[in-house]
This record gives sequence, C-alpha cells and structure tokens, in this order.
Amino acid sequence: MKQVCGVVLLSILLIGCSGKSLDEFEEEYAVDFYTEDIEDRVANLDENQIEGLLAYIEEYQAEGISDFDVLHHSDGEEGDFFGILLKEPDKDLPDYELYRMIRFDVDPSDDAFEPVRVTSGINGGGGVEWVELVEPTVRNSDGLITISSIGQWQAEFIYQGEMVMFDADDIWTVQFTEEELRAMEPVGNEE
Repeated sequence: MKQVCGVVLLSILLIGCSGKSLDEFEEEYAVDFYTEDIEDRVANLDENQIEGLLAYIEEYQAEGISDFDVLHHSDGEEGDFFGILLKEPDKDLPDYELYRMIRFDVDPSDDAFEPVRVTSGINGGGGVEWVELVEPTVRNSDGLITISSIGQWQAEFIYQGEMVMFDADDIWTVQFTEEELRAMEPVGNEE
C-alpha cells in the first residue's frame, strides 16, 4: 500500500503560475506537500523534474525484489567492498537522474559471505535524499542473501516560488548469491 505522509504548514497560493499546481501533484500522486520560507542552496525543480521524482518514488514503493547491477567492487585485505546500483523498472518514467544504491563489506574470514556494514543511499536528482530509518537487515538462507533497507525519501525543493517538502516511506530489498554477485562486472568507476 502506498502511503506518503506530510503536513500542510502554510497555505499554498499559486496565483498566475503556469504548469501543474501543488494541489494537482498532491491529488495525482497521493502526496501531502507542506511549504515554508525559501532557504539558500535548495534545488529549484520544474514541472517535469517533479513529475519524474514523484513517478520514480511511486514506482519504487511497490513491494518486491529489486534488480541491480554491481556499481563498484573492490577486494582488500580487510574485506571485499560491493556497491550495487538498483535498476529502474522497464517503464517509461519521466526523466529524473536518481540512482538507488546499497553498499556493504564482506569479511574475508567469513565462509558464509555475510554482508557487514550495510548502508543505502541515493545519488543525483537534487531536491530529495534517502534517510535510513533503521539499520538495513541481512538474511542468509541456504546461500541466498537478502538485504532490506527501510527508510524514507525526504524531499525539499522550490517549485513556483514556494519551498516544498514531503516525506515518503519506502523499503528496498535485493537478493543474490555470492556467485551471482561476483560474476557481475562493475558498471562504474571503482573508488
């Protein structure tokens, strides 16, 4: 079930503005925006960028296992590091450069390939961040590893002269075996 939480702090007056109103976005995506005074260094998003952001979040709020690519992989004396990039679904979403990632280390002395120090985040897009609400969970059952990251999208951006904010809960889940993960080639530059 898709739920997005929010509180209206100030009334939204969009007299003479072009494009979709915040009310229209709220109705279409079941999001409650709240606004306040504009601060420095805040992303200024246009209608297409907001459409892309909301469609992206809405699509990923669907339950299920996410597909992924290995973004980074490095072997070290203290352990192996993996960064995995969760793929966008094969749908025609409005253009919004946002990438979901899960990063973890593997202790080289652990025969079970148990991920440790798991973190999750996002890259790109502007106007939104991913905040982990609880430590990601890791389950290893008969060699199938499942990582779940529970958190919240926290958005803050300017639209039509208004400072807009909203929060949206979400859970990301990926599954893999050690063999599947190690067989994948990194898709980005190693750090």
